[in-house]
Amino acid sequence: MNSFEHDVAVQATNDDAQTTKVNAVERGYYEDPFVRYFARKGSRKSPLINRGTWVRVQAVYDSVDRFLEIYRESSCRQIVSLGSGFDSLYFQLQKKSLFREGDRFLDVDYDSVISKKVEIIRTNHELRTALRADLTQLTNTCGARTDQYVLAGVDLRVVEDLKRVAEKVAGFSLEAPTLVICELVLIYMEPKHSDAVLNYLSSSFTELLLFNFEQVGPEDPFGKQMTKNIEARGSPLMGLSAYPSAQSQKERFQKLNFNKVAAISMLEYYSKCAESLQDNVKLRIRVFLVLELIRMVKLVQEMLIQLFPMVAQVCKRI
Repeated sequence: MNSFEHDVAVQATNDDAQTTKVNAVERGYYEDPFVRYFARKGSRKSPLINRGTWVRVQAVYDSVDRFLEIYRESSCRQIVSLGSGFDSLYFQLQKKSLFREGDRFLDVDYDSVISKKVEIIRTNHELRTALRADLTQLTNTCGARTDQYVLAGVDLRVVEDLKRVAEKVAGFSLEAPTLVICELVLIYMEPKHSDAVLNYLSSSFTELLLFNFEQVGPEDPFGKQMTKNIEARGSPLMGLSAYPSAQSQKERFQKLNFNKVAAISMLEYYSKCAESLQDNVKLRIRVFLVLELIRMVKLVQEMLIQLFPMVAQVCKRI
């Protein structure tokens, strides 16, 4: 497979992700009034997929909520989503009024993905209304922007382009607290490229939190099947063999000068966080799980233990 074919296959994972999110939202696992505008309605997904999608989305939302709360006194908080796809996170933050004047948000992905996302936003009344500002085309970069929100096409294998877009196009301050979201992104890159991205982030930003979500455990039965299925679609997990475990991921971030690194499996996360959800959310999920006659507890556990959200921190302030 050549580089172009690999890129096309990786971009297709965005469509899959949006379809699974729409399905989970329609089944009542979580709320997102914007996701349906970014995806075609697909076939009904299994309870296993719906439950995994819900936990994954909740982990991202929690990391964002905690970041915004930790730095609530800051006049400028910055979020960048690497390989953002058609994710609707910025619109969710606007709807909940969690973003303030002075905060900045950057979506980064392939040119083709960003172009489609910009077009969807421009042609959808609800999205334009939620945006609260008009999009203007970027100069010399694929994408568009408002004063607060930037969508930019970047090949993450070219770190200089990421640096230019973050610092020049989006106007990110290297001194302001910054959250970087990498949700199933780095693992599709060759380690030399993904490590270069991490090295740029850790060496450039003074106060950085990074949320990285990836698969581990390629050698156990579930991991082998997962890897086989993904490779069959033409989008191999190029970083999995280099960093096959949570421990190897921790060592990776430490080697790349992240001060603090913490990781738990999604199974641990689900166990610890499920009880903190609002009662109406828990009830709705229980009802749908019963209606779907879920009898796959072992499969759910096997799936969740393969997925690790990891938070890595850089803090250079004295």
